[in-house]
Amino acid sequence: MKLVRDVLIGFVTTSDPGSERGPANIITVAKAKLPQVIYLLYTDTTQANRDALHEWLRADRELAEVEVRDLKLDLPDVTDYGRLATLLPEELKKISKSHPGAHFHLVSGLAQARIIFALCLHSQLLTGTLWEVNPPEPPKPRPYKAPPPRELDRQACEQRLERWPTAIFDAFREKFLERYRAIRLRIDLPARQAWLDNRRLDLRAAAPRRGEGDTPQPRTFGLLVLLAAKKLYGGGDDIVPKALIKETAYSDQKAHAPINIRRAIHSINRQARRLTEGAAKPLDPLIVDVKRGGRPIGCYRLTNRLNPPDETIEFVGDLRQFLEQIGVKLSSPGARSMFPNLP
Repeated sequence: MKLVRDVLIGFVTTSDPGSERGPANIITVAKAKLPQVIYLLYTDTTQANRDALHEWLRADRELAEVEVRDLKLDLPDVTDYGRLATLLPEELKKISKSHPGAHFHLVSGLAQARIIFALCLHSQLLTGTLWEVNPPEPPKPRPYKAPPPRELDRQACEQRLERWPTAIFDAFREKFLERYRAIRLRIDLPARQAWLDNRRLDLRAAAPRRGEGDTPQPRTFGLLVLLAAKKLYGGGDDIVPKALIKETAYSDQKAHAPINIRRAIHSINRQARRLTEGAAKPLDPLIVDVKRGGRPIGCYRLTNRLNPPDETIEFVGDLRQFLEQIGVKLSSPGARSMFPNLP
């Protein structure tokens, strides 16, 4: 089996293979790096460019024997990031598996494909280098005819190459991880679920009452959402009155049975103690019973160990919609004063 050290993967554009000013991106990298295999990724729009690339490569003495493989992409719109993000990673994984141990050179004059290439390298779908190809020297003022491919200067092609700075993704990844690690309470509204320090809280919804259908009211979850929303968007005031909890998260129970909010809070706090026991700052208790003069005043808030809330609390989903669903009338003056910073 022939050892393949260098593989070039080029996303063919309408600029390939080149112009009177000189070779475009794929030919420039091929000439500079002399890979053993070249993959040409093309679409219906660039099929003619792919054919011209084949002719150019065959005419160059150093590249004539390189193995060229064509890969047609079902991509009507080459600027469609969503489609590119689906297609390219899968194709690059297949190519990488075909050449274990090879170094992959990636290039494209298309900005969208270049970004996806960079992300594929960053996520280690394959190992290699993304090349930026600088423009050739300005054309001479006199009529100028491009030299045939076999007369291309390899050193001139090499000088046009510049590594695309994929390291910037590492910097942003560290920023993301730093923020991710700082978030201690993460609430997923569509899933009706919450996590403390990436460990799931058990927030079982109340069982539906007879004759009321199969959808239970997420009372304990609603209680936690109210407290977290107040902490995050209350403009510095993080206290939630028990009356608001009764009118919203527990509204379906108002006329039927005793409302035991303290039981729900005790359950959440017991879990918070267990889930965060080994943390530098255990969330014990997570929910605080607000007191004045040593006596409870019928209000609750989340612990100050979740300060600053914009760094330690995260909602996934539409918070406004959820609050409306549990009965918070966000258009009312009272609700607007309750959550003054809610976007």
